[in-house]
Amino acid sequence: MFPMTAILTKEHNFFAPFGVLEIEVRKKIESQLKIFQFQKKQIIHRAGFTPTGLFIINKGKVKIYKISDSSREIIIHIAGEGEMVGYSALMRHSEYHFWAETIEKTEMSFLPKKNFFECIENNPHFSVSLMKLFACQFDAVMDKMVDILSDQVRKRTAKTLLWLMETHGLDEDLKTIKITLSRNDLAHLVATNTETLVRTLTELSKDKVIELKRKKIVIMNLEELNRIAHFYR
Repeated sequence: MFPMTAILTKEHNFFAPFGVLEIEVRKKIESQLKIFQFQKKQIIHRAGFTPTGLFIINKGKVKIYKISDSSREIIIHIAGEGEMVGYSALMRHSEYHFWAETIEKTEMSFLPKKNFFECIENNPHFSVSLMKLFACQFDAVMDKMVDILSDQVRKRTAKTLLWLMETHGLDEDLKTIKITLSRNDLAHLVATNTETLVRTLTELSKDKVIELKRKKIVIMNLEELNRIAHFYR
């Protein structure tokens, strides 16, 4: 079995709730986990389905997205190692509101619903930590909605690239964003169409703010990218 204790105890912005548990409790959770392997572009869960447990990413990346009434895909978040997938619907005892799909080969652990709620009932501080996390993610979604309504595509693109850099890190050169996204997925994350996204990336490349290497994006001028993200009108 994948050594989940390492994941359950590591410092991670989106996986902090398990850090409040005693090591014995984390070991018990580890014994209840099931490991699943997913291929690229494989659906983890669909909107409208009822969750049967909690998914935790061991390795790989998963996009969380909504499909609008006009069949347009809007990516809300790209989840990485250590993050939980679908826990808000699980806590609300409701159906999934979003879709979750892998964007690369991904290994996930699955904690059955019964074991998840046993953990909450026996560890009130864990429940409080989950609520704090939910509130933070809700704020992030609201911020994204405001950006979509008020920011130009160039500014949203810069903000998205900075977020990807901060969330998923950089390669060894300390310039290349450590995630591979198709232009289609990146456009859905920025909340624009692919043609506009490609045009915006090309403009940023001509301005020597970024460099495009196939599906990889290299940050060439971080100061200017920050300026566009925060001060561009």
